[in-house]
Amino acid sequence: MSEFLLIVSELKINKQFYNVWQDTLGAFLSVMGPERFFKVLPLKLCDYDMNSLTFAQDSRSYLLTIMQSKLEKADIVFFVQQFLPLL
Repeated sequence: MSEFLLIVSELKINKQFYNVWQDTLGAFLSVMGPERFFKVLPLKLCDYDMNSLTFAQDSRSYLLTIMQSKLEKADIVFFVQQFLPLL
């Protein structure tokens, strides 16, 4: 499943299919859980210049919106380990 997630995440999506693509990634997140999902697709928010035209794609910041709508519950330890260092 991890390999398939990587393939789907690297697809170049047209504007008309963006919502379907986000829903697909959201389904992966729901099924795999946040720990396994973010091991395959880690956020790289601090690794790229925020003024870059490709920041959203390079840093995978688009995953934040998917996470907000698709993630129902997760272990608080996961969030502390993933997001506290970003602060």
